[in-house]
Parts: sequence; structure tokens; C-alpha cells
Amino acid sequence: MSDDDFEQALRANIAGVFYMTRAAWPALRRQGSGTVVNISSLAAVDPFPGFAVYGACKAWVSLFTKAADDEGRPLGIRVFAIAPGAVETAMLRQNFPDIPAEQTLAPDEVAGMIEAVCEPRASHASGQTIFIRK
Repeated sequence: MSDDDFEQALRANIAGVFYMTRAAWPALRRQGSGTVVNISSLAAVDPFPGFAVYGACKAWVSLFTKAADDEGRPLGIRVFAIAPGAVETAMLRQNFPDIPAEQTLAPDEVAGMIEAVCEPRASHASGQTIFIRK
């Protein structure tokens, strides 16, 4: 992995999550409620060969989610991480062309889980990383 690839992974998977959460936090705090949904990955606990840095970044997302939820819960802010397995996207096909389509999630399945954790009935799971896979 080149230095540039390493920096790109950090910017996309760690810095992006941090800066977006920090930007939204004051508004969520002012309104006394809100939900932050971060995207982790199954790679956080089972990294793909050659993707150790990606998996480590996604593990950071899961830990950051828990820490942010601990700080946000008294303010009415809930924080979740959704950690999908393989999702049927162009990027997946570019990097892993041999994964059978029947073993991948449709993007709508991931979106549905994101929508579900935004519902009040999901409050009990706040702070958790929710793994979804086929």
C-alpha cells in the first residue's frame, strides 16, 4: 500500500466520519435530539486479504460510534454504525469480481437498515454496530 493510498483510506473512512459528526453535532445538540448513522463494514471484524487498513479504519468507526453515543445519549443524540458485508456495487465488482451475486446485499437492504435505526423503536440499540450480511 502506498503512502497516498494509506492517507486516502484515513481521509475517507476516519476523517470523513469525524468531520461530518462534528459538523452535525451542534445542530443536534440545539434541537435536543437526532440520529447519526455511520457506515462501518464486516471488514472491521473480518478484514479481507490485502485490505487490513480498510478493516482497521472501519473498526475505528465502530469504536467512535460507541464513544459518540456515550457522549450524545444524555443530549438526546443517538449514534449507530451499520456494518454491511459485501454490497453489490461497481466498486465491489472492481475489487472482488468473483464474489457470487447471491452472496451480496442490495444497496436498498443497507438503506433499509439505516432507515430502521432512525426510528424511535431502535433507541435500545443506540451505540451499537449492527452487522448485516447475506
